[in-house]
Amino acid sequence: MTVKTATTADLPEVSVLLAEGFQDDPISTWLFPDATRRREVQPAFLGEFAALAIESGGRVSLRHDGLATTVWLPSGEDEDFLTRFGMITDEEAGRFEQLAALMAGNGPDRGDHMHLQLIAVRPDRHRMGIGGELLAHDLADLDTRGTPAYLEATSWLSASLYKRYGFEFTGRPFGPEPRSRMYPMWRDAQGLSSPRS
Repeated sequence: MTVKTATTADLPEVSVLLAEGFQDDPISTWLFPDATRRREVQPAFLGEFAALAIESGGRVSLRHDGLATTVWLPSGEDEDFLTRFGMITDEEAGRFEQLAALMAGNGPDRGDHMHLQLIAVRPDRHRMGIGGELLAHDLADLDTRGTPAYLEATSWLSASLYKRYGFEFTGRPFGPEPRSRMYPMWRDAQGLSSPRS
């Protein structure tokens, strides 16, 4: 596996990959209940997270084969964050603001860290270890810098993957509704970032 740090030139590819990977995600289906609308809007919507990561000192990792990508944002508030999403309707914006407030209210207060905002694998390659390989690559880089990591898992299945890579639950599940729960998880920088057996 080879990985590159994405630039703005890679945003179209990253945006499509994110949209494909999150088409059936519980949070995405809550934000955009109609599947057709979700398919239409998510490349631009999720692409803004990748653009923000590149602009703000975060990181977007992209496998050279285009099968997976990660979007990392640095900790800290961005007061203009919600203004970036002009592609969504007022109703969708209301749900997004509710979600953003929940995430901010349940986020960690542990100092500087990197937030794994998104990880996406091409749908026809799920459950093949591809996302885990990319995650391990990124965590190894964070470990060399002594940087902790945070994320919100959107299912028990993904939470079990993250636990293998050293993440631990750091708060109570939260979400806009029972079907759309998020599980906050934290990982201190480690000497090794290989999966736990």
